[in-house]
Amino acid sequence: MHNYDGKFWQVPKNFDFPAKTKRKRAWEFWLCGMKYREESICPFHQLKPSLLQKNVQIKFKTQWQPILKKMENACDLNIPDTISDINSDVIKNTYAKTTEYLSKNVCSFLWEKEKGNVENLTVGSWSTYMQRACIKKNGNQSDIANLPTETWYNMPHQIQCKRKKQRVNDSNNP
Repeated sequence: MHNYDGKFWQVPKNFDFPAKTKRKRAWEFWLCGMKYREESICPFHQLKPSLLQKNVQIKFKTQWQPILKKMENACDLNIPDTISDINSDVIKNTYAKTTEYLSKNVCSFLWEKEKGNVENLTVGSWSTYMQRACIKKNGNQSDIANLPTETWYNMPHQIQCKRKKQRVNDSNNP
């Protein structure tokens, strides 16, 4: 924890996520954390958005968390509980399994669209492609079939009921 501006935060002051980070490097940060100006940042999967500054919180929730949480959902991941037990082999093996999971269950359309250059996509691009609307628009039948059922929170806005403004007749105003 870091203390500044009268509050406790999980990241140092003026922290920002590394720009143009590829998914493999982001996976390492997700599992092991990173160094920032000689200070250690906990593994990103342990970050709590409420303990991040607003600008960092927005980036985390929109660019980093969607793809990395989806990768965490891959089957048969054997991720050790302690950071000291995570080595390059663990990262390599889990990354390969999550990549296979994404290519078969989540966004197989990307492999067709990017023609094998999916490893060049940044974390933010991946998170954009993970959005329900993007999968419905660009995904193939298997990608669309694997989407979770629609709820109030992931429905398009035009389907949701919107409040209508009603004028109240005021007897004081002619």
